[in-house]
Amino acid sequence: GERTADHLGFTRLAAAVLCERVRLWLTAGDLATAGHVFDAGPCASRAGGTVGPETRELLQMAEARLRCAQGRASEAVPRLQSLLDTAVVQHRRIFEIRVRILLALALDAAGEPVASRTMLAGALVMGLSAGMKRSFLDEGPRLRVLMTQLHDGLATGGFSDPEWAHLREPFAELLAIGAREASVAGESIRGTDVPGRTPRAAGVLLD
Repeated sequence: GERTADHLGFTRLAAAVLCERVRLWLTAGDLATAGHVFDAGPCASRAGGTVGPETRELLQMAEARLRCAQGRASEAVPRLQSLLDTAVVQHRRIFEIRVRILLALALDAAGEPVASRTMLAGALVMGLSAGMKRSFLDEGPRLRVLMTQLHDGLATGGFSDPEWAHLREPFAELLAIGAREASVAGESIRGTDVPGRTPRAAGVLLD
């Protein structure tokens, strides 16, 4: 778990495991446990302290998730926007896509549907072009709803926008995979941790 990784000096790995556990508990609908996991994490208290920038970013992402789940999405939006600005400046495309996905969810929760749709569209154009799927699929039912709404809107216009023309099939495939996974899992998340079990952190590190 994250304590072992932190003890061995693998602070970024510890943060990745911690943040994945937070995501899994939130997707399972257990805000209290997600908050406890974050607060009790060995590196959580260093979110603004002495850890490296990438570790700090992971912790800030997890904290933004918690704010959204707590009904405080308006607090998460500027923090995520700051992370996005950094990712763009540093040309970190994969991280940029992941921040855009979470920012789309935060904007939606903050009552800004147009901005949310624009942010999600940007994430999908970049992500689908790069062959990314898991980063979208792991975000749970609300993102699937937002993606379906976006897809339906694009389909109404015949996917006439040039940047979407070559992404029509990958987008449909992404939604189909999401629907199958939701059906098989009954909206539960594969690998959700339970007492005595450690979740996988692969979703944070790899797509």
